[in-house]
Amino acid sequence: DIEALGEYVVVRKAEAEVISAGGIVLEGVSQEIHEATVCSVGSGVDLVSVGDVVLLPPMAGRAVNIRGNEVIVLSQKEVMVKILN
Repeated sequence: DIEALGEYVVVRKAEAEVISAGGIVLEGVSQEIHEATVCSVGSGVDLVSVGDVVLLPPMAGRAVNIRGNEVIVLSQKEVMVKILN
């Protein structure tokens, strides 16, 4: 388990599939804006909650590998958009 502190947010980036014009799935191709799911929020975070899907700029936060799970730790201010159902 991970617990964010203060104004920090922990997210898990969605695995994006990029499909070519011919319908071929291109793995490992980077997109400019990243979709991620919020895993943990600090006590100072009031804009997003655990389970929210958000959009992040390309270089947001810091990627960290915790017990084999890659997550991104970032400031609440780096979250661009919360996607609503």
